[in-house]
Amino acid sequence: MREQTRLVTGLIALMVTDPTPEGKSGRMTRAERAVVEGAILAAYAAAGIDPEAPETWNVTSQDVPTLPDVLARLEETAGPTARGLAERLRPFCTGTLAGLFSGRTTLRIGARLTNFDLEGLDGELRPLAVWLIGDYTWKLAKRDRRRRILSL
Repeated sequence: MREQTRLVTGLIALMVTDPTPEGKSGRMTRAERAVVEGAILAAYAAAGIDPEAPETWNVTSQDVPTLPDVLARLEETAGPTARGLAERLRPFCTGTLAGLFSGRTTLRIGARLTNFDLEGLDGELRPLAVWLIGDYTWKLAKRDRRRRILSL
């Protein structure tokens, strides 16, 4: 669960930070990272999932919090850091990008061949898609050690 919290924090960092003048992705401050991790853990707690209690980890995908759940926890958190993060995350949950990031995945794991086509994505969304595909691929490789071919 802690690994998943770190991974979601990384995704949110990509969503809420602006690129540097050189075009590289920006970074969250340590304070922002702490607030985001707190919101993620609070979303898990609201779903009855406790990082200290492994017996609560065996849940269905329908029980796991989604990005709007994390946004709700950010909005409940006092302070300018949480407000700023919530403001920058909101478009991915309720705005024009909500259809991509506000729900559960429709990816069916177990197919012999899985293809990800990024051609139709604009430049703003492409780093997020690559991050999500990398996360999915890494989890699959750790869970099932069969040899595979990854083509980019």
